[in-house]
Amino acid sequence: MLRKRPLVIAVLVFVCVFPRTLPAQSAPGGAGTSATWTSAAKEGIGTATSVESRVWFTLQGGVLTEVYYPRLDVANVRKLEFIVSDGKSVWSESADLRPSIEQLDAQALLFRQTSRHPDGLFTLTKTYATDPARDTLLIDVTFTAARPAYQLYVLYDPSLGNTGGGDTGISEEGALVASKAEVASALLSSAGFAQLANGFAGVNDGLTDLLLHKKLTWTYSRAEKGNVIQTARVAIPKLAPPAAGPGSRRGVYFTLALGLGANPSQAIANARMSLQRGFRAVRDEYVRGWRDYLRGLRPVKERYRKQFQLAAMVLKAHEDKTYRGAMIASMSIPWGFASKADEANVGGYHLVWSRDLYEVATALLAMGDRETAARALDYLFRVQQKPDGSFPQNSWLDGRPYWTSLQMDEVSYPIILAWQLGRADRQTWEKHVRPAAEFILAHGPRTEQERWEESPGYSPSTIAAEIAGLICAADLAQRNGALEDTERYLRTADDWAAHLESWLVTTTGHLGGELAPQGY
Repeated sequence: MLRKRPLVIAVLVFVCVFPRTLPAQSAPGGAGTSATWTSAAKEGIGTATSVESRVWFTLQGGVLTEVYYPRLDVANVRKLEFIVSDGKSVWSESADLRPSIEQLDAQALLFRQTSRHPDGLFTLTKTYATDPARDTLLIDVTFTAARPAYQLYVLYDPSLGNTGGGDTGISEEGALVASKAEVASALLSSAGFAQLANGFAGVNDGLTDLLLHKKLTWTYSRAEKGNVIQTARVAIPKLAPPAAGPGSRRGVYFTLALGLGANPSQAIANARMSLQRGFRAVRDEYVRGWRDYLRGLRPVKERYRKQFQLAAMVLKAHEDKTYRGAMIASMSIPWGFASKADEANVGGYHLVWSRDLYEVATALLAMGDRETAARALDYLFRVQQKPDGSFPQNSWLDGRPYWTSLQMDEVSYPIILAWQLGRADRQTWEKHVRPAAEFILAHGPRTEQERWEESPGYSPSTIAAEIAGLICAADLAQRNGALEDTERYLRTADDWAAHLESWLVTTTGHLGGELAPQGY
């Protein structure tokens, strides 16, 4: 009978030998529910000090939240967490477990998150480090439990290119791969994955599947252009037996690699190469980088050292590695859990405000990192400054304005930073300092927006920055022989200082009267 069906035999042989050539089973259900970002209440951040590693991560509520690549103004991940099931119940890290976080090394941005079952049934610990040699985040995982009946799942929510919509997720070469335009991610495990699934949020994603069935049943190999959620069951053996005595817990250990790249092949290659290096080697190099950086800072008393070093590392971690000297306000989206992520190019706080950049640069300068402060000034003048001498309210890293209002203190602070750094060369004076100072003269002391980005008019904070900027500009003008400019800047600064009370002091309003009879 089989001899009469040669075509059937040929098809069966083709399917067995070349299974990957068959069409992928795509998840139905459309684009999925509307996406949002996560809370801005970050508890830990990290990145390698090397410029070869263009990945930054954030931690909050016991899980991994936004991951940035290849620049600090591009978020590509919403969340990665673990789901535990015993076949009868399901627990997610973000909803059901008790989280904690600790800094493992006072001289590195090395953090460990721990998620505990409320009744002590099991514990998950995760330690994070980016590979200094490439664009990969490694997560070293330990799962310990009192009994062996648990399955461990990874729930990964890619949000590529600053938006949670339009991603495509596929299962490929034992990895969960997501892609969109010119960015891709690949999630692999050192233990391998026993199951892979791609679905749409709120429709057929892995968490919905697990809550309904207590195991992974919707193993779609592809989900096209939507709010994609990717899920994998970790291919771990049964929990290892207790090491010693009654009451000891069983444990499994493995490493996740989240590789990023311009395309899926590059993302997979980055993840595989970092896994081959191993977490210990990556972690040790990651820690060495931060220790080397701290050695270049000023010494402080022992009782202040830990706080000083953590502050310095957090500030330094906010410097971009493509646009050197650019430091964003924060690796977060304010009220992110209520901020729609299905709209492209949400800026959040991962933008550059010249005021915030000035504050970070001067903090680093005080700490002893003059080199980064100098790069910040170069960025302000060469990338952000407009032809008329002003600066945008804020901008993407490449200098494109995001919001378009004018804040006069942000025109002043770069002049002050130039003076603090002693940048008195003629090119800086003529092309950058003088145009900014002339803009202040023409448009100050009023401001379209004060520093909280709400009210126009006469702002004490703004006018203080303007006066200081003009005085610094006057000194730099004098060093360059521009004595007429020096006189104009000083005369204007004195005039504005003389008008402070008439512009800024009031006896009316809810703080007036008996509370402040002399005005406020």
